[in-house]
Amino acid sequence: MKQYHEILTSLDTNQQQAATIDKNAVIAAGAGSGKTRVLSARYVHLVVERGLAVDQILTLTFTTKAAAEMYSRIHATLRETDHPNARAALESFHLAKIQTIDSFCNAVARSACRSYGVSPDFSIDADQARRLAESLALAFFLEHRTSRALSHLLKNNSMANLPSALFAETMIRHSPISAPIDFPAVFDRQCAEMEQLLEKTLDAVYSSAARLGSIQAKSAAAEKLRPILENFPVRPDPSDRNGLIQLLAASDKIAGISKPGNAKNPDILALKEELGNYKDHWHGQLAAVSNFILNRDIIRETFSLLAEFQQIFNTKKREAGILTFTDVSRMAVDALVSNPELRSGYKNGIKAIMIDEFQDDNDLQKDLLFLLAEKEERRECSLPRPDELCPDKLFFVGDEKQSIYRFRGADVSVFRTLARDLGEEDMPRLDTNYRTEKPLLDLFNRIFPAVFLATSGADDTDIPLYEARFAPIQAFRNHPGLEPRMEVHLAFAEEQDDGDDPDALDHHEAEAEAVARTISGLLASGYPVRDGDSIRPVRSEDIAILFRSGTRQYLYERFLREYGIPSQSETLRGLFSDAPVNDLYALLRLAVFPRDTTAYAALLRSPFVAVGDDAFTLALLDRISEDPERFEPFSMKTADNLSGTDRERFLQGRSLYEEVRARADRMPVTELVSDLWYRLGYRYSLITNSSIAQFSELYDYFFELARQSDEMNQPIAVFLDSIADTMDSGEKIDNLDIPVERTGGVRLMTVHKSKGLEFPVVFLVDASYTGNKDTNREPVHFSREAGLSINTASPDDCESAGSNWFYERDREEERRMNEAELRRLLYVAMTRAETALYITGKITGKLDDDDDTATPSGISAILARKLEKKRPVYSSFLDLLLPVLSGDLPDNLLIRAISAEDRNSAAETAGTRPAAGKNGARESDWARLDMVPVTEYKPSRKTRFPVTALHIAAERPYSGAKRPRDELDRLLEEQRLTPAEFGTIAHRVIESGFTGLPATVPAGVQQAANDMAKRFFASALGDMALKAAWREAEYSFITRQTIGGQILTLTGQADLVFEHDGEIHVVDYKTDSVEDPEEHRFQLSIYRLAVSEIMEKPVKTWIFYLRSGNAVFVDTEAAASSFFTDLPIIIPE
Repeated sequence: MKQYHEILTSLDTNQQQAATIDKNAVIAAGAGSGKTRVLSARYVHLVVERGLAVDQILTLTFTTKAAAEMYSRIHATLRETDHPNARAALESFHLAKIQTIDSFCNAVARSACRSYGVSPDFSIDADQARRLAESLALAFFLEHRTSRALSHLLKNNSMANLPSALFAETMIRHSPISAPIDFPAVFDRQCAEMEQLLEKTLDAVYSSAARLGSIQAKSAAAEKLRPILENFPVRPDPSDRNGLIQLLAASDKIAGISKPGNAKNPDILALKEELGNYKDHWHGQLAAVSNFILNRDIIRETFSLLAEFQQIFNTKKREAGILTFTDVSRMAVDALVSNPELRSGYKNGIKAIMIDEFQDDNDLQKDLLFLLAEKEERRECSLPRPDELCPDKLFFVGDEKQSIYRFRGADVSVFRTLARDLGEEDMPRLDTNYRTEKPLLDLFNRIFPAVFLATSGADDTDIPLYEARFAPIQAFRNHPGLEPRMEVHLAFAEEQDDGDDPDALDHHEAEAEAVARTISGLLASGYPVRDGDSIRPVRSEDIAILFRSGTRQYLYERFLREYGIPSQSETLRGLFSDAPVNDLYALLRLAVFPRDTTAYAALLRSPFVAVGDDAFTLALLDRISEDPERFEPFSMKTADNLSGTDRERFLQGRSLYEEVRARADRMPVTELVSDLWYRLGYRYSLITNSSIAQFSELYDYFFELARQSDEMNQPIAVFLDSIADTMDSGEKIDNLDIPVERTGGVRLMTVHKSKGLEFPVVFLVDASYTGNKDTNREPVHFSREAGLSINTASPDDCESAGSNWFYERDREEERRMNEAELRRLLYVAMTRAETALYITGKITGKLDDDDDTATPSGISAILARKLEKKRPVYSSFLDLLLPVLSGDLPDNLLIRAISAEDRNSAAETAGTRPAAGKNGARESDWARLDMVPVTEYKPSRKTRFPVTALHIAAERPYSGAKRPRDELDRLLEEQRLTPAEFGTIAHRVIESGFTGLPATVPAGVQQAANDMAKRFFASALGDMALKAAWREAEYSFITRQTIGGQILTLTGQADLVFEHDGEIHVVDYKTDSVEDPEEHRFQLSIYRLAVSEIMEKPVKTWIFYLRSGNAVFVDTEAAASSFFTDLPIIIPE
């Protein structure tokens, strides 16, 4: 037991000041600075000195895990405190309010939800809410599929993506149930802003054009400019669409003129400057603003659709009682703002609030805390200002340099603004690191000032609030006997990717192999690490490999296994790169798809069969020589040519194959997989061999995938195809949170997952990864200032107006904010290390063996040249480190090139035998696993095709007259359109004749398309269609037919289907220059069968030749199954 003052004196000076501060405070707590210890001491201070009960102290954290740790630490600190208040607190500790912000918001929302039409028994289920939104979005999209706005948005979005991205995603991310978006108000506000901006843009454009015209320069650029400026359009009104389009066309021409080269003539220099200014600023701004002005009706209609869908979605959410965390947080704040009585209840009950990791919160969460901390007498229905808060109720702890959850809505500027408003200059700072050894911290203090844009205490008025400031880190640990180090290992891409050796590693593989080799060396040499106050050799569980993105995690898993190093990861990526899962998959695959040669080959080499080279070769030769349609694996023909052990194993494989084939789809996949794993001894063979025992845990993951498949009642073929898709894509596998037996191992995780953890040795790998490119591919863009805006495509009559102004305005700021978070992410990654830090990455370049470029100073010189050429844009960790790595290197910072020369010798030192090639297959002492290949599997043979993908093998010679080239052929060449593209346009015009809606058609072919539509409606067939009782254009279908002896699923889309006098007529429009109905008989036969199956009425099929106006009836009654069997149909592979 300790006295209260002993608890305090165990803290350093700054920690004591923070724990006992008597005013609202924002405490900056750097990495490893003991903030949880300070929060525990602060809690004891509130209990002992201020006499607060545990239910009067609200302690909030960011995650459930952090809340549990905080609960445990506070309870432990109270338990060791010798004071009556502490003992009373322990007795009532079950009433303690130590929870996440989300759970607190949940409690507030349930007390007020009836005001928002929500029952208090609602559930918080983000996944279920998303599924609800997705299903409603698809139905809503189909109901409004003829909308002009949706047709326009499909120019830049796929049909598969648009319903979800436009409707579901917008509601989930931006429309909480208590504060739905006022779409009409958003539209009106954006219209007003764009109209004002258009006038300012036109002022700038015409002023710049006047300056360009006044410059008397003699150059090629000036000659090109002169006729454009002489015919420059008059200034258009905002409502003058044609005038604005003409102006954009002229602006395009100016922007397309190259600036003059180097010159000393002042007129040419003036022209160069003004032309550059126009191209860089005013032309792009004019195009982006015009995008909104010209698409105003599309944007209005899109907002109207969003408002309608929002109403539907919120109604369904209320009925289902399903809310998201955003719904609950927003509702809690709205309830507290609008209900002073509810707010008073919480204010009176809560006397102190402590918030951990506040840098990961946002404005909404800050508003919640301000409402709880406002002065007792305040009752306005609004958010309080900082001067309206109780003076000593709030205690925030966080580190602006560790705000790395921007993708979840975290906003570091909230933390910095709060610190500024509450007087950060008078606050104690927790700047002593109790985690990392002093030599490493000395390096960090040299590196991070070059990474961050400002340091704490310096003038930062010009630094955006989203940029974190670095403060020097004070060291506590300097343990004798350790060897702290920081090393940067770089793979030179040209050296690794020469392509001469098929077994050579590419630079990503070389980097992963070098990391595994280095770890192997550390383990073999007994690299010393701290263990409390003593030192011991490093173990695999002391080492972490951190990724910015886990895209290439599978490579590191592969090479760690190759070197016999155990590992564990947060997400699974390398499941299919090693033998156990491949072997199980191959056997199941072959049982379901007996003609899969790849699966057959893998199974022959697997421990299930394990035949020798000769038998393997003979079996595959027999497979190739047989008719593929009649071949069965493990044929007796092959067995009869084998002898001895090979014959015995081959026949055992045959028995196994027949057994599994008989049981497939007759029992759950999990039962089948378990039987293969346990009864047949595969597991035993692995765990009894220490060099490959670590592979056994992969079965648990494969079993879980099988269990999930069984849970969804999927047949085994669907399960295997889903596995094949995952193998092809290489994507990570989520939702596999299962207990796996393992004893330690190198930890593989993303930097985000590592936050709050520490490791004696850290590898920050793939440091040259630049992340995803910033693109504007979604149908909507969201910004704080403008709210939601629509990413409209360019109008059909003005291709150059193709970008959303709000996105363009925000793009550079967004890039800078991403770069700011990259700095913070690097800080978090590097400060996880206690003793050793290795950073690895790729550099594009080549080392010269004839000089000293491979030395640290030589590599630094290469990096210095790279830095000189680099634009001031930082997109990778390595980019941020270039200024340091290209200068004078400190003594304890080593930089070296990655080389594969000593790969084998390094592995032998560690007692392992790496593979000679790049596939990662490793020799072992187990004879039946010695030749297991890493295989790639193709999905099952494709049986689904569009009708147009099938065609008759031998073309019949055409006996009719070929139509000569006509005016349409010349028009299409001029407009650069194919006949198929023009056919689509003509279909659109014909459809508009049925619907009465205008069709959007390129001006150059408008007349030709109109003429074709007139021919159709003037024909007897067109007249029947107009008078039809029912008709549908672009009629889609799916049907199953036996073609060439195979059952195929066929999809198609008939141009027009209508009913007249009890018969169904199918019309296929053709723009062919040669009229040969026989060429299309097969396609129309499928159409007739499919439509007759659906409509159950007589069907007639027609071709309408749009060039001539000829309607040709095509007799497809003969299209029975025998007809398809006799035709020489080519089915695509």
